[in-house]
Amino acid sequence: MAIEKITDFEKCCGCGVCAALCPKQCITMEPGAEGFLYPHVGADCIECGLCQKNCPVNKDVDDAESYPRRVFACRNLDRDVLFQSSSGGFFFEIAREVIACGGVVFGVVFDAGNRVVHAKAETLEALRAMMGSKYVQSDKRGVWSEVKAALQTGRKVLFSGTPCEIGALRAFLRKDYDNLLCTDFICMGTPSPAVFARHLHDLEQRFGAPAASISFRNKKYGAYTHSLSITFANGKSYFRPQYAEPYVKSFHSRIYLRPSCHHCSYKQAFRLSDITMADFWGLTSTDIPLTMAGGVSMVIVHSAKGMKYFDKVKGRFTCYETDMATARRVQPMLTASCAPSPVREAFFRDFRERPDAPFSGLIGRYEPIPLRDRLRARLKTLTGLRRLVQGMKRRFPALRHM
Repeated sequence: MAIEKITDFEKCCGCGVCAALCPKQCITMEPGAEGFLYPHVGADCIECGLCQKNCPVNKDVDDAESYPRRVFACRNLDRDVLFQSSSGGFFFEIAREVIACGGVVFGVVFDAGNRVVHAKAETLEALRAMMGSKYVQSDKRGVWSEVKAALQTGRKVLFSGTPCEIGALRAFLRKDYDNLLCTDFICMGTPSPAVFARHLHDLEQRFGAPAASISFRNKKYGAYTHSLSITFANGKSYFRPQYAEPYVKSFHSRIYLRPSCHHCSYKQAFRLSDITMADFWGLTSTDIPLTMAGGVSMVIVHSAKGMKYFDKVKGRFTCYETDMATARRVQPMLTASCAPSPVREAFFRDFRERPDAPFSGLIGRYEPIPLRDRLRARLKTLTGLRRLVQGMKRRFPALRHM
């Protein structure tokens, strides 16, 4: 007889720890109606309870002052690394430090089929694929056992993921390892892989070739231009800033996030990670003498281990220290879950019932893109005109919000 459930459907974060720990291997992670992975328990279940006991969302996460947390604003001094990074280039340096001492890094990449998955890097070349934000929930099937195997050999291991993924790793390992360093980031939530897959499929059909590279935070048109940038195998390219890109715009409107993201138990200042990373939004409202130009990382250190690694790499950055009050003020997603979009259920109903409908047309019913924004996006890619507009905005401040 199989157990009735591992946790409530609305709480499941899709980590797959239950499947990885099952002694009978009778739990599989399968996509649900919205494209998110959920556990399915087979008939061979012996009701041992390991899955329920070690589910990270079934555990209490205490907001404890176990370490005097420190907060920094950091910008990488290497402009090449800074340009390839989503914010201030902190992750690459901490990961490079682990690889330099013979360690291994686990983070998120696009695989050969352009699925977002957790993978490992042991070289700088492999590490570069982990740079940049991926606004899709990752597939973690198989990664937990790989992390444990690397730790048991004595190698230094860096694992990077969302706060709940750090909780999942801790739950899977069931003990601390001195050679494990965990970094997470301040996230709004994780979008459906099926939704992104449909959008990507539509674009590949439109441009006549598979996607060869994908970026959500291309800095070509500014450090904080949320966007989608794709280069296709035939050399053609696609770029749209957030306000004119249907997937990115509707992601920020919280239309297709995982249900558990709207009441995340890991949304708090105290984290199970050693280091938390984020964009340093609201920098100009602080007394930190840095501009947003190029990108700036917020780095919150939660442990002595995290501080040890921070000290090793801090010379590669322009750094200024601030405090947790500032972090909470400028990054409200540090401690708060976002509310679901009021059109979420209607969108997913359409998404299921119209499997052949192009994504841009489908989402346009709920998140339309005005002609004005489509024209703005087109003008943004015209270099000469863009420079003229930027010059006019510097000269006439009233134009800056247009």
